[in-house]
Amino acid sequence: MPGVTDVELAARLVAALYHGTGGQPRLYRRIDECAAEAGIDNPVDIQRALTAAAHTGFVMVHIEQSLAMLTPQGLDAARWG
Repeated sequence: MPGVTDVELAARLVAALYHGTGGQPRLYRRIDECAAEAGIDNPVDIQRALTAAAHTGFVMVHIEQSLAMLTPQGLDAARWG
């Protein structure tokens, strides 16, 4: 997405994860489904969003790399962000 920062992409992904889990902790969701809900369809942008969200400590990525969940910090950010 031209002109969209990594932080903006991460915020959209975090919001989609929050919506997809109903705000419940410790629930993994498919990254591709959350990205689609967030309107992020380019694989490079998905990786940018995921990397930025992980570096902020807002998401935890499952070892298979296809699933992610919000951390307590990510839940707080989505609730109050």
